[in-house]
Amino acid sequence: MRILITGADGFVGGSILRAAIEAGYEARGSVRKQKDTTMSPLYVETGDLVDIQDWGHLLRNVDVIVHAAGAVHSQNVASGDAENFYNQVNFETTMKMAHAASKSGIRKFIFLSSASVYGANNGHGLVDEETEVSPSGFYGASKRKAEIALSTLADSGSMEIVILRPAMIFGTNCPGNFPRLVKLVKLGLPLPFAGLDGLRTFLHVDDLNNLLLSIFQESVGPSGIYNVASADTLSLVRTCEGIAKGVGRPLKIFNISKKLLFIGGPFSRVSDVMKKLDDSLIMSVKKAEADFSWTASTETYKKIVEVANTI
Repeated sequence: MRILITGADGFVGGSILRAAIEAGYEARGSVRKQKDTTMSPLYVETGDLVDIQDWGHLLRNVDVIVHAAGAVHSQNVASGDAENFYNQVNFETTMKMAHAASKSGIRKFIFLSSASVYGANNGHGLVDEETEVSPSGFYGASKRKAEIALSTLADSGSMEIVILRPAMIFGTNCPGNFPRLVKLVKLGLPLPFAGLDGLRTFLHVDDLNNLLLSIFQESVGPSGIYNVASADTLSLVRTCEGIAKGVGRPLKIFNISKKLLFIGGPFSRVSDVMKKLDDSLIMSVKKAEADFSWTASTETYKKIVEVANTI
């Protein structure tokens, strides 16, 4: 089986590429620009995917695509252009690639969507794939548009399309909110987290990789949408306890009104992180377990301790 992983120069895509190769698959990754010459045979330099007009060269001799490339942060994009930016990268480019893949006879297209489609402060608590979605930002909305269009393509064509909704992904050298939280705990300052009681599931990248390896093994499998998360559910305080243990710092927390905490002040830089972690989102993964004979094996708290020590 020949596998193409887009976004292989990123944390998630690179991890998937390494896992596929270690499992014995013939895999290569698309990257914007070649950086690691020692792994050059494994990479296809494409430039920005949004600029590709002819997908033939990239998709030639490919059986399965894992589309891990996408836009998460838009720090360098003007606020008025953010919606168009996310739509172009996460929706339009995804669909151009998916249509080209379908015409090329590729058997399986795996799209990494996001738990962000469920929205913020949704009050759902436990969510499964039938839970109503309500993305609250341009990022989540663009992922949801791609989900809808891909589901339509799956219904009308012969290509199997698997859409994964990962929880917050973390692992060694991960970007995003988790290392921001680690750096905050490392400061050793008293943190106003005692009153934040939201519960969340996380996703260690190893569990994501193991699910993908299970999907690869299915020569013919179901199309559909699947939640992906590690087994444990943690509060923000418990998460910070694990981080503090990992970095060897005592955790100092106190209680403060959420209204005061979330309006900014000295903690404004991390308010978005705290809001997200305080918003309960517990993801059911029973559908993925049943359809792909997969079980998340990571103990989240132990991995948080381990990963925090590397940041």
